[in-house]
Amino acid sequence: IVPSLEQLEAVAAAEDHPRAADRCAWCGKHEEQVKKLLGRNATALCNECVSLACDIFEAELGGNWR
Repeated sequence: IVPSLEQLEAVAAAEDHPRAADRCAWCGKHEEQVKKLLGRNATALCNECVSLACDIFEAELGGNWR
């Protein structure tokens, strides 16, 4: 079910809706300590942890893991 525009606006206007975290869920670094945080709701990953995860995938699964 796709939410209506009114439903989306109501969620955006609510003060208690979850927001992106200001620190990485894996390493704990704050937003100011990294180049970028990627995430939704209360979970975010920093560019450094995403890069590390990519390196691990490549090492374990080879260069064509994507």
